[in-house]
Amino acid sequence: ADEFLRACRDGVPDCAVIDCQMPELSGIQIVEFLRGEGNRLPVVMFSARDDGDVRRTLRALGVEAFLLKPVDGSVLLTAIEATLKYHDVKRTGTRDSER
Repeated sequence: ADEFLRACRDGVPDCAVIDCQMPELSGIQIVEFLRGEGNRLPVVMFSARDDGDVRRTLRALGVEAFLLKPVDGSVLLTAIEATLKYHDVKRTGTRDSER
């Protein structure tokens, strides 16, 4: 978690894929830290548990996608692509088809 947060300070990745349940810091704590620093990095979060409170927290933090484990590779790729497109539309105000 610390290495990831340091990397986010050095240069923002295009998207983060984060597990809710991790040692040291939870995925939610990582996103809370990022948002607290003003970092609007697009996030795809996944978890083994489907928890309504977690979903509400993630939505409030601006997490664009929440997936349940086990995650199929094609579903993950689709979620990442959709998150990046959504983030791009929010940032630019236009869709690819409008450029």
